Amino acid sequence: MEGWALFLIILAGLLVLSYAVSFLFKSWAKSAYKELLQNPTTSCDIDAFVNPEVNPVNYGKVVMAHKLRLGSRVPSTDPIPLETHESTHVPGLLVTRKTGTSSGPAFRNVTSLDEILSKSSKKTPVVVATIRMGFGHHRIAYSTCSG
Repeated sequence: MEGWALFLIILAGLLVLSYAVSFLFKSWAKSAYKELLQNPTTSCDIDAFVNPEVNPVNYGKVVMAHKLRLGSRVPSTDPIPLETHESTHVPGLLVTRKTGTSSGPAFRNVTSLDEILSKSSKKTPVVVATIRMGFGHHRIAYSTCSG
């Protein structure tokens, strides 16, 4: 057998193998994606929001990004109890944190968020929050509240 014929046979084998691996990966990714949508069960239907007929879901991309970022962790639906304290930088601003986390300086007037909301004179108070974001996001939230 000549060298070029052997090369073509090997190339054809690699193409068939890559197609088979791609097919298996896409099948796995689609089923893993459906599992992600159900764990935990939520009323949030992202697919309806982004309209997959116009913007088809890349199951492999979504599942691999999820696996690489979160591993096997599963989101919790349990609420996290929060408490508030007065800001040391902005008068009248209440800063929230997870109840019982007391790292940093001693804070004044630590109160549970539920207690603050129950004392509100408004029927539905507005809570503006930024979670683990930079100072720019804090400034945006502050300007929203003070506007």
